[in-house]
Amino acid sequence: SASGSVTIGDARGWNDAFGVGLTAAYGINKLLHVPLNTSIIFKYGGTHTVFVADSEDAFGDCTLSGTRVASFDHGGGSTGGDFPNQYSAVVTAPGVLHFLCEPHCSSGQRM
Repeated sequence: SASGSVTIGDARGWNDAFGVGLTAAYGINKLLHVPLNTSIIFKYGGTHTVFVADSEDAFGDCTLSGTRVASFDHGGGSTGGDFPNQYSAVVTAPGVLHFLCEPHCSSGQRM
C-alpha cells in the first residue's frame, strides 16, 4: 500500500501537450524523485497514451517500443470530467523509469 502520492497531469493532460508545465514543475530534464512506497498517478485525456520506455535512448528519441501502460482503452480506468483516464503505480523498488506520452513526446511531454 502507498504511503503517499504524486499526481502528474491536469485537465489539459500532463500539464500541456508541449511539456511546458512539466518543465516548469520538474526542470528541463523533467526529473521526479519519488520515495519508495509512493503512488505515481498520471491523469490524462483520451488523446494521450502512457508508455514506459524500454531504455534511456528510447526515452531520448521518443521511441514507443516500451510498454503501453495506459490509454483511453487500456489500463487505468476512469476518473471522469476533463481527464477521463488515470494510471497509477506504486514505487516498490529503487530505479529509473522513463514515461512517454503518445502523440506528444516529441513536443516534450515525457519525464
